Parts: sequence; structure tokens; C-alpha cells
Amino acid sequence: NVYEKADYENGLLLCANHDKLFDQHLISFDFNTGKLLFRKNLEDKLQDYDLNPGFVLDEKYMTDKRKQYLMQHNVEFFAKNKEQ
Repeated sequence: NVYEKADYENGLLLCANHDKLFDQHLISFDFNTGKLLFRKNLEDKLQDYDLNPGFVLDEKYMTDKRKQYLMQHNVEFFAKNKEQ
């Protein structure tokens, strides 16, 4: 909605490639820990996408409101990747 689009808490500064992966729910960040989540079929391609499987968002970005947005993204990520 328009309020979510204007909310700075509903955003992460990602490079264009990672942003596209995020928008397509191929990657996400765990809403509790900030740990990178990725689709299983990307496991062999992480280096190609310059993704570190151990990456964790800095704690300063894990505000309560951002966690709520990430929780919504996690739900969609797991729903779209449950067959993987």
C-alpha cells in the first residue's frame, strides 16, 4: 500500500542484482536473525551472484518494524520455495 511504500523501514539498500533476487523471493533475510535465506537451487550459484551464505544483516537494521516487513517477505519466500 502507499504507506508501506513510503516507509523507510520497508526497504533495504541492495545492489540491482540482489534486489531482483529479493523481489522474486529467491533470497530473503530471516526476520529474527537477519541471516540470508536463499532458494536451495541457488546453492551452487551463490558465488556467481556474489552471495555469502553466512551473511547476516547488521543488528542496527533489525528494527521491530523492519522485522515485521521481513516476516511478511519470509512468509512469501517460504510459500514460493516450499517445493525446493
